[in-house]
Amino acid sequence: MAHELIISPPSNSQRESFLEIDFVRRQVRLAVTGFTFLDHEHTIIYLPSLNLSAYGNSQEEAKTMLSEVVLDDFCENLIALSPVEAREFLGDLGWAMDAGNGLNFSNSAFVDKDGILRNFDLPQDTPISEQVVSF
Repeated sequence: MAHELIISPPSNSQRESFLEIDFVRRQVRLAVTGFTFLDHEHTIIYLPSLNLSAYGNSQEEAKTMLSEVVLDDFCENLIALSPVEAREFLGDLGWAMDAGNGLNFSNSAFVDKDGILRNFDLPQDTPISEQVVSF
C-alpha cells in the first residue's frame, strides 16, 4: 500500500484525529497527532491514538520506518478486517465512527506529554515535539 507520509506542525483548527477506510478501493487515509523525541540516541515517533511507534538513528529513518513498515502494515491489517471487525478494533483504541458515508472515524483524546515520559521511561527534561502525521 503506497502512501505519502506527511508530518507537519499542529494547527489550532485540527485538534481531532481522523481515519477513513475505503474497503472497495482498499485504502486508508488518516491524520493523527504524533510525538517525536529521542530515547537512547534513537529518534522515536509515537502515535498514541493508534498505539503505534517507529524509531531510527535519525528523524528521516524513523519517518521511513513509520511510513514503509508500521503504518503500511497497520493499514493492510485494517483493510483485511471486515467492516464490523474494523469498527470494533478501532473502538477498542478509542475511535468513534462518524455519521455519514463509508467508514469514517474520529478520535479527540487528549494526550498528556507527562504520560509519554512515564510510558517510555524518559527523563523529565526530555524534549517532545508534537506534530500532525498524515498518511
